[in-house]
Amino acid sequence: MRASFAEQNPESAAAQLKLGSLYNRNLGRFDDAIIAHRKQLALDPTAQNVNDFLSDAYLSLGDKVTALGWIDRYLETQLDPYLQAAFRGRKFHIAGDDEAFEQIALELLKKYPERTGGPERLNQLSDLYISSGNPEKARAVMEQAYPSLFQRSPETSWRDRREPTAVIKILLATGQPEQANQLIKGFLTAASSRIPSMARFKFEATLHALAGDDQQALKSIRNYFDSGGSPYDLEQSDWPKRLENNPEYKAMAEKRKQELAIQLKRIRDMEANGELPPIPERVTR
Repeated sequence: MRASFAEQNPESAAAQLKLGSLYNRNLGRFDDAIIAHRKQLALDPTAQNVNDFLSDAYLSLGDKVTALGWIDRYLETQLDPYLQAAFRGRKFHIAGDDEAFEQIALELLKKYPERTGGPERLNQLSDLYISSGNPEKARAVMEQAYPSLFQRSPETSWRDRREPTAVIKILLATGQPEQANQLIKGFLTAASSRIPSMARFKFEATLHALAGDDQQALKSIRNYFDSGGSPYDLEQSDWPKRLENNPEYKAMAEKRKQELAIQLKRIRDMEANGELPPIPERVTR
């Protein structure tokens, strides 16, 4: 069997980055992702994004405290004002500080309109407005950023999959179910053209839930967990929260959380036993 790039280049920070991303985004092996990214950081102490990758992996394992610690490390070395504000907003969202998150998200939209604040943050801001009974405020934000998705016959592609869930929620909340269902059907078709993966199953679960098809949503969630997905990631995203009270969902999520607890214990044991590379001093690039 041909050796992988990481196996051929064990002392390469780039190889460990690729390996960590593969474990984190494609395989659900978040413990192995943490190990790879710790090696990456040891090989290249100036790497800033590795702090974000480590934060993501710990969030997927349900360890918010450690995840926030890695974001703090990122903030201490990041000099770009836009990224500083963006990651402070990310920190507030994880911590559940809605007021502080809203303030930063709106500040970013005002100061950096060309960068739109990022699909994830816009979805989170839209969710915040909808949950507080202000769908029109959500629409104002999203329609400015993604006007094409509010058209009568919007184009739907896998490339644009991070934006539509918030738009669909807004259309449903503002009395436009037919247009919302048109988007749902279009994006489900776009997803079906992709190979099975964590990202595809998570997206499909959200779309089915928004369409009110809980059985199909639960089927997609099972596929998502079976392919390595994390309930902690799902529960922090902008999918319909009502399914979290469904007995079938609860059973699936609990089983997966038990598996993730084993991964987290492995990392904590390795940390305690000095088996992970030491964390280098913070270096500003």
